[in-house]
This record gives sequence, structure tokens and C-alpha cells, in this order.
Amino acid sequence: MSTSWQIFNAVADALIQAGATEQEKKRILAGTMDVVGVPLPSFSRYSGDATIVELFGERGVQQATPERKQRG
Repeated sequence: MSTSWQIFNAVADALIQAGATEQEKKRILAGTMDVVGVPLPSFSRYSGDATIVELFGERGVQQATPERKQRG
């Protein structure tokens, strides 16, 4: 059985390969997260995609800044 991050990654990769718009990615990936949960292992994989990073941020996941890393 697939884990949440495997499902999320498969959907995200397909959307990226298909050239989905930001709105399409956000809508479809938000729906995916609603079903499988927030796949924390996927966050770093898509850290270069502003739309996906924003979607994670809306669900409380944020990139660690150098200051945040120092504080632990």
C-alpha cells in the first residue's frame, strides 16, 4: 500500500510534467492533502516550487530559516 507521500509525489510529479498552472496544482494537491494528509517527507522535494511551498505553508509547514535552525 502506498503511503501519503508516495501518493502526493505521484500527483505532484504528474502535474509538474503536464505543465499544470499554479491554480490547477494548488487545487488538485490541496484535494490530495485533504484525502491523504500533509505528507511531510515531500516538503523538501518540492521546496523549489513556490505554489507547493505555499500550499504546505497554508497547512502549517514552513521552511526552516537559518535563524529557526539555530533556535532548534
